[in-house]
Amino acid sequence: MLSFTKAYTYNISRLKPSSRLLAIGFSTLFLFSGTSALANKSTTTQLKTTATNSDATWSDFTVLKGDNLSVIFKRAGLTASDVLEISNATATEKTFVRMIPGETLSFQLRDKSLQQIRYVISPNTTIVITKSDAAESGYALSREVKNTVAQQPAISKPLNTIPLSENLTQASEPKVPAALPTTTNTNNDLAGNQIAAQQTSESPVSSLPGTVIKPVSELDLLLQQQDSDQLMNWVYYSVQPKDNLSTIFSRAGLTSTDVHYVSSATKEQRTFNRLMPGERIGFLIRSGHLISVEYIVSPLKTVILSRTDRTNYTVETLQRKPKIGYRSVAGKIENSLFVDALNAGISNNMTMNFAKVFAWDVDFSQDLQPGDRFKVVYEEITIDGKKIKDGNIVAAQFDIGGQSLIGIFYRDSDGGVGFYTPDGHSMRKAFLRMPVEFARISSKFNPRRKHPILNKIRAHKGVDYAAKTGTPIMASGDGKIVYRGRKGGFGNTIVIQHGTSFNTLYAHMSRFNKAYKLGSRVQQGQIIGYVGSTGAVTGPHLHYEFRVDGVHKNPLKVKVPKAPALNSKELDAFKAVAEVAMQKLNKLSYEKIASAN
Repeated sequence: MLSFTKAYTYNISRLKPSSRLLAIGFSTLFLFSGTSALANKSTTTQLKTTATNSDATWSDFTVLKGDNLSVIFKRAGLTASDVLEISNATATEKTFVRMIPGETLSFQLRDKSLQQIRYVISPNTTIVITKSDAAESGYALSREVKNTVAQQPAISKPLNTIPLSENLTQASEPKVPAALPTTTNTNNDLAGNQIAAQQTSESPVSSLPGTVIKPVSELDLLLQQQDSDQLMNWVYYSVQPKDNLSTIFSRAGLTSTDVHYVSSATKEQRTFNRLMPGERIGFLIRSGHLISVEYIVSPLKTVILSRTDRTNYTVETLQRKPKIGYRSVAGKIENSLFVDALNAGISNNMTMNFAKVFAWDVDFSQDLQPGDRFKVVYEEITIDGKKIKDGNIVAAQFDIGGQSLIGIFYRDSDGGVGFYTPDGHSMRKAFLRMPVEFARISSKFNPRRKHPILNKIRAHKGVDYAAKTGTPIMASGDGKIVYRGRKGGFGNTIVIQHGTSFNTLYAHMSRFNKAYKLGSRVQQGQIIGYVGSTGAVTGPHLHYEFRVDGVHKNPLKVKVPKAPALNSKELDAFKAVAEVAMQKLNKLSYEKIASAN
C-alpha cells in the first residue's frame, strides 16, 4: 500500500495544476476514508524516517561583519566544493548576493555531507536549500513563508513550503475537496498536512466567483516585510571626492537600473544633485533587491527612499531639531587674534566671524596691540549632547586702543540680520577698512614715497597689503565695476564706482573673479579677484586706492558715511534682545577664559 502511495504521489506531481487538484481529492478520499490502521501505518512510516535521520546533525551560524559564503562554510567544516555547488544552485535567485550581519544559517550534515541549509532572512521567511538528486544542480530551493497564505483549520504546520520557481499566490478562502472533512485529521498526520499545503500553495482558488488572483513576486513579498526588525540591517558608504550616484551604487553591488529608478524618484527634489564628501548613503538590500535608501545629508537632515513596487519609491525628508546652547570666551592679545583666539578655545571659523563684526572699525593688520582684549558669546548647536557646529555670535566685545567696541546680533522683522551697537547703530559702514582679511600692510599712503623700482620720489596714493598669491580680494563697498582689465604698471586692475562721490581701485591681481564683468554690480564683501604680482611690483600684494570726488584719500583714515540706524519700530525689539546679550557678555570676565551657559 505504501508503494502505491509513493507512486501515486509522484504521478500527481506531473499533472497540470487543474488535474492535480482532482487527483489529490481522489487520493485524499482513498487514503483518509476512515481506516485508522492505515492512518497509524502512515504515521509509523514518518517516525521511521525521522529515526533514520537521527544521525544527521544541525549547526547554526550567525553572519558576522565581513562574512561571505566561503567564510561561513569554512566555519561549518564544509569544503570549497560545497561552496561552489551551493553558489551555482542559488545563482539565479541571488540568494547569497548580500548577507547581512545578524542573519542565521543552519546546516544539516550527515557523515560530513551537506544535506540541507536553512537561511533565515526575516522572521517570516526562511530559504531552504535541500540536497536532491532530481535537481539539475544537485540542490532544490524552496521558501518557507509564515502566514502568507490562509490555511484551513486542519493544517497545524505554521509554515508553507513554496518552490522559488513558482509565483507566490494568496487566496482568501482556499477550497478543499469535499471528500476531505476539516476534522478528519485527528492524528495530525504529516502526510496529510503536506498534501493540504500543496493545495493552498500550488492550486489557490477564490471563494468568490470570477475573482482573479494576482501573483505575488519575491520583490513584493520583501516589500511587505519592510517593517521587520530583522530586515533592518543597513550597509553604509561614505561619499568620496568625485563620487556620483552611479559610483556609489556600483560599490554597493547595485545596477544602473536601480540608479535610474532612484534618480527618477528624486528628480523634482534634486536630492542627489550635489553629493558632498563625507556624507553617507545607506542601502537596505534583500536577496539582490534594493528595498530602501537612506541619505544622511547632515546630522540634522536625512532623506529616506522606501520602495513601493518594482519602479517607484516614496521620498521622505526628516529634519531633526537641534538644541541651542551658549558658549562664552574671553582672551587677551599677545601674539595675533588668530593665535590668541585659538589658545582661548575658539575655532578658526568663529574667529573669522568675530573679525567680521569689527571689520568696519578695526584694521587687523596694524591696529592690534599686545594687551588688547576680546570677549565673545556664541551659540553651540548640539544633537544628543554632541556638538555638531557653532551657531551665530550673540554678542562680541573688542577693547582696542583705549576704546571698547561692542556688536550685538539682531534679526529684524523682515528677516534681515546684522550687528549693532548697544544703542542700535549698525556696525556696518559704507566701506570696509581693509579689502583683504588679515593681510600685512607693506606700504602706507604717502604723497612723497620713494618708488622701490623707479628709485625716485613718487606719491604712493594708496595702501599696499602684502599677502600670498591667490588670497581673496573683497569689494570694500557696494557699487558698479567701471574698469576691469590690464592697466599699465598696475597690472590686472578693477575700479568700482560707489554712488556719485566715491570710487576704489584694486591693482596687481593675479586673476579676476569670472562671475563679475565690466558693468557688474557688486556688494560689499563679495570676492572680485585674487592677490597677485602683475604689473610693476617686487612681490605679491594688493594696491588699494580710495578716491572722494576724484581726489585720493588715505584709506586708513578717510571718514566714510555710516550705515543707517534702526528705525523706531525696530528699536524697541532690539533693546530687549540687547539687554539679554549684554547680560551674557557682562557675566564673562577676562580672567574667566571660557564657559558654557
